Amino acid sequence: MSSGGFPWLTLVVFLPLLGVAAILLVEEALAKWVALGVSSLGFVVSLAPWILFDESTPAMQFVETHQWIASPSINYAVGVDGISLPLVLLTTLLTPLCVLVSWT
Repeated sequence: MSSGGFPWLTLVVFLPLLGVAAILLVEEALAKWVALGVSSLGFVVSLAPWILFDESTPAMQFVETHQWIASPSINYAVGVDGISLPLVLLTTLLTPLCVLVSWT
């Protein structure tokens, strides 16, 4: 299966930053709910690479490379293989659970 070129991993990486911006814009009483919602959405988004992952290919998948700073040649690059993909899924699963455990 193919990701169709959609930047799944970049969305997983930067979705929490959008959540931080949203938390800054809402009232304090809603901040916990926004944190839970955004972290849960991160888990849901991370399910797409899990479903679309081709286990028969040992190479990196969902690879994205973008030039960040040209002069010293600094690039943004992400990708997953068969070992790192379950770790990404585990991290995005634990994040909403940690938000729930810290609920006061």
